[in-house]
Amino acid sequence: MEKVILKGTDLNVTKICLGTGSYGSSFDITKCPDQLDYFYSKGGNFLDTAVAYTDWKPGERSRSEKVIGKWMKERGNRNEIILSAKGCHQDYLEPTGSAGTSKMGPLRVNRKAIKEDVEKSLELLQTDYIDIFGLHQDDPDVDVAEIIETLEEVKKSGKIRYYGCSNWTVERQRLAYEYAKSKGYEGFIMDQLNWSINKINADGLVAEGNVAMNDELYDFHNQTQINVLAYSSSGRGYMQKRASNLPMRDTDHEKYDNPQNELILPVLIDIANKHKVAVHSVVIKYMTVERNFTAIPIASCRSNEGLDVILDALNFDFDKEDMTALKAVAQYI
Repeated sequence: MEKVILKGTDLNVTKICLGTGSYGSSFDITKCPDQLDYFYSKGGNFLDTAVAYTDWKPGERSRSEKVIGKWMKERGNRNEIILSAKGCHQDYLEPTGSAGTSKMGPLRVNRKAIKEDVEKSLELLQTDYIDIFGLHQDDPDVDVAEIIETLEEVKKSGKIRYYGCSNWTVERQRLAYEYAKSKGYEGFIMDQLNWSINKINADGLVAEGNVAMNDELYDFHNQTQINVLAYSSSGRGYMQKRASNLPMRDTDHEKYDNPQNELILPVLIDIANKHKVAVHSVVIKYMTVERNFTAIPIASCRSNEGLDVILDALNFDFDKEDMTALKAVAQYI
């Protein structure tokens, strides 16, 4: 599988990152090792996980990190895997099975939580280092100096190699970037945010508390060249379902039904037909095009066949005609 070195690092990662946010919830935990084996057999080496995955489901906590740790230990392949592991998420106090309806604890992005969750992830992942430790959320009331200095301290201890953020606004990222540079630190090398070719309706992220790519963030990444790890990069399969006349959830219609996506859909279908791939493959391919910063899509599915469709994104290239058509209807390309 094609790899790229993340800017500002020596991490040589596959151009698709396997997401494990459903491990132990919507994805049967007993099948997870098989999917990890399959991804690894295809050359995949980049995994995304978090302490809080999948704590919204009652019962065992941190299922994702546990299954990955056990898998790496049994396969003896830790040194071949690049781990992006997030911490400092709010606690799920009363899990309901849904991240959106579970009762949450207070924000916990601070020195104490960073140190706690790094140690917890090291134990669960059965490793002595994390390649990229990301802050799952932000707390605007905490000074960026406290956050960056704590991450630097942990980095210097060797427990994490690099660090990043997720769901931070551009204003807070800019403060963190400027502080890190003033101290001679590398700072955040990765920003994990919601981004796909789909245009999201204005209120589509409010309830989820997520941050999506926007004009200001795109300009910020072009300026700083901080890498992006894009979650929901498939847009929940919306375009593929539309192209195939498949049923979808009401929430997907609420999030993605809009005139812009009506313009994007036929372009995706034309490109898919030309290259003899699925529309879903084209959606993922969009994320991997050359920009001033490196963007890696986080992709997940529940079958090897579905994973093959995702990986097909790396088996063809957009030609000049494709790029012209995409630029006419899609943002950030």
